[in-house]
Amino acid sequence: MASSKKYKRKQQQSKEQKQETTTDKPAKKGLLDVSNYKWIVGIVAVALYLGTLGHGYVYDDEIVIQKNIHVQNGINGISDIWTNNYLHGVQGFNDGLYRPLSPTMFAIETELFGQDPWIGHFINVLMYGIVCMLVFLFVQKLTRGNDMLALVAGLLYAAHPIHTEVVANIKSRDELMAALFGFAALYYTLKHENLTFSNIAVVGGLFLLSLFSKESAIAFAVIIPLTYWFYHRNTGSTFKTLAIVMAAIAIPWYMLHEHIIDNMEADVDEGLFSAMSNAVLMADNKIDQMATGLLITVHYLYKSIIPYPLINDYSPNAIVAIRLASATGFFCLMLLSVAFLTGVHLLYKKRNISGLGILMFFILLAPVANIFLPIGTTMGERMAFSPSLGIVLVLVALYDHLKLEQKKYILGGLLLVFGFITVSRAALWQNNLKLYSVDVETQPESFRTHYNYATALNKSVGERTKDELTDTDRERLLLSIEHFTKALEIKPDYADGILNLGNAHRRLGETERAKELYNELIRLKPDYTKAVFNLAVTAYQDKDYANAHELFMNYLDINGPQKGMAWYSAGVCSGYLGNFNNAITELNNSLAIDNTKWDAWNYLGMAYGNSGQWNKAVGAFQQAYKLGKTEDVKRNLENAQRALAETSAQ
Repeated sequence: MASSKKYKRKQQQSKEQKQETTTDKPAKKGLLDVSNYKWIVGIVAVALYLGTLGHGYVYDDEIVIQKNIHVQNGINGISDIWTNNYLHGVQGFNDGLYRPLSPTMFAIETELFGQDPWIGHFINVLMYGIVCMLVFLFVQKLTRGNDMLALVAGLLYAAHPIHTEVVANIKSRDELMAALFGFAALYYTLKHENLTFSNIAVVGGLFLLSLFSKESAIAFAVIIPLTYWFYHRNTGSTFKTLAIVMAAIAIPWYMLHEHIIDNMEADVDEGLFSAMSNAVLMADNKIDQMATGLLITVHYLYKSIIPYPLINDYSPNAIVAIRLASATGFFCLMLLSVAFLTGVHLLYKKRNISGLGILMFFILLAPVANIFLPIGTTMGERMAFSPSLGIVLVLVALYDHLKLEQKKYILGGLLLVFGFITVSRAALWQNNLKLYSVDVETQPESFRTHYNYATALNKSVGERTKDELTDTDRERLLLSIEHFTKALEIKPDYADGILNLGNAHRRLGETERAKELYNELIRLKPDYTKAVFNLAVTAYQDKDYANAHELFMNYLDINGPQKGMAWYSAGVCSGYLGNFNNAITELNNSLAIDNTKWDAWNYLGMAYGNSGQWNKAVGAFQQAYKLGKTEDVKRNLENAQRALAETSAQ
C-alpha cells in the first residue's frame, strides 16, 4: 500500500515538473510550426505561379473572354450569361455547355478593370492557393489529424505540373472553381463528426456551386458520400441523407442544363462532336470507342504520375482510335481493371486511404474520360485537375508506409522536380506564340498544334498590308504556311485550315494561290461563308472590282455574318466602278449596321459628291471628320463645302 502511494506521489511530482517546465519555458511557434502548415502550402502554391502575373490572354481566353459579348458587357451581361449556353456570347455559338459562374466572374472583372489580363491571372493564382490549402485541410481531417501527411498532400498537389494549364490559363477558372467548391464540400463533410441537416445543406450548396462551375463536377455526387462512408464506416441515416441530397441537387441541375441548351437559337455545333475534335469518334463502333476511352484514361493516369512532357492539345493524331481486340486495347482494359479492383479492395477490405485515392481518380475523371460518353475533345491536362487529388492521396499513403529513413529526402527531391517542371511550363503560357512554338515540337502528330502555331504566327503580323510587311513578318507568314500545310496533311478537309492557308498566301501577295485555295474550299463546302468573303477580299486586293462586287453580293445572299463589312466593301467596289447610286445604297446599308466607321462615311461622301448631291456629301464628310480627323477627310469636306457654295450661288 505504501509502495503504491509512493509511486503515485512520484507520478504527481513528475507531472508538476512538466507543467512547471511548460510554464517557465513556453514553446516558441516558428514558421514551420504545425499551425502554419496550411499557410506554407498556400504560399508555395502561389509562389510557383507568380511568374504568370505578367502574362497576357492565351489559348481559349480569346473566345471565352475577349470575343464573348456577354463578358464584354460587364455587369450588364450577367443576366445573359445565366440564361444562355457557355459560349453564346460568341455570335450565338452553341457549344452544348452551361457553366455560368466563371463567365460571371470574368464579366465583373471586365466591368471593374477592363481588358487587363493581370487581374484574371492574379485571381487564378490566389484561388489556386486556396484550393491547395483546402487539400491540406481535407487530408488533415481524412487522416484524423496527421499534420505531416496533410502537409505532404498539400505540397504535392501545389507543385504538381499537370495543374499548370488550369492556373496559367485564365479561361480555366471553371476547373479551379469546380475544384474549389468540390474540395470545400469534401472538407466540410468531414469537418463535423455528426452531420446535421444544416451541415448537409451547406455541403449540397457547395456541390451546386461546383456544378455551375463545370459539368464534370457531377462526379462529386458520388465522391462526397463515398468519402463520408470511408471516414465514418457506416451507411446509416446520415449517409443516406447525404446521398439523397446529392441526387436531389444533381437531377434538377441536369434538367436546367438541358433546358438551357435545348432552347438556344442554334443547335449544338456538330463540329464539336466529330472525329476532328475527338479521336474516340474515329473508331468504327461503340466498343472500340470505349477502348479508345480506356487508352485516354491510361494517358491521364500516366501524366498524373509522370507529368512530362506536357502539351496544350491532344487532338488527332496525338491520340488515335484503337480496337478493343488489339494488344493495346487489351493492355489498357487489363491495367485499368486491375487498378480499379485494387482500389476497391484497398478501400473496402484494407480501409486504406490509397483505395479512396484510386477510386477518387477514376470517378472524378469518368465524366471526361470518353469511355461512356464522348465529349468535345480527346484529352486535356486541365481535366486532370480535380482527379489528381486521388493520385496525391495514393502518394501520401505510400509515403506513410515507406520505412526508409531517407523518405523525406525522396519527397523533397520529388517536390523539387515537380516545382521545376511547373515553373518552366507555366512560363510558356505567356502568350500563344511562345506556347505553341514549343508544343508543336513536342507533339508534331496533333493537327491542332500545327494549326494553332500557324494561326499565332499569322496574328503576330498584325493588320499590315503586303507593302508594309517587314522581313520578320514575311518569315512568320512563310512559317505559318508551312504549319498550316502540315495540319492539312493530317486533316485534309479542315475548312479553317484551308481558309487560313489561303489568307497567309494572300497577305504575302500570292493572290493566285490564295484564290485556288478559296475556290477549292467553296467546292468542298458551298455554304462556307468565310471562303466566299475572303475570295471577294482577294479580288478587291487585285483591283478586280467587278468580280469582288459580285462575290460580296453572293456573300450577302448566303447570309454571311459580316454583313456590315460586306455592304461597305461592295459599296467601295461600286464607287470604283462608277456606279455611284449603287455605292450610296450599299454604303448606307453598311452604316445602318455600324455607323461608327469613319471611312464608310468618307466613301459615302465621295459617292454623294460624284452624283452631284453636295449637301448630303457635306453631311457625310462632317460625320467622317467627327469620327476620324484625318487630313484626307478634312480636304474632302472643304472641297464639298466649296462645291456646295458654288452650286448654291448658281
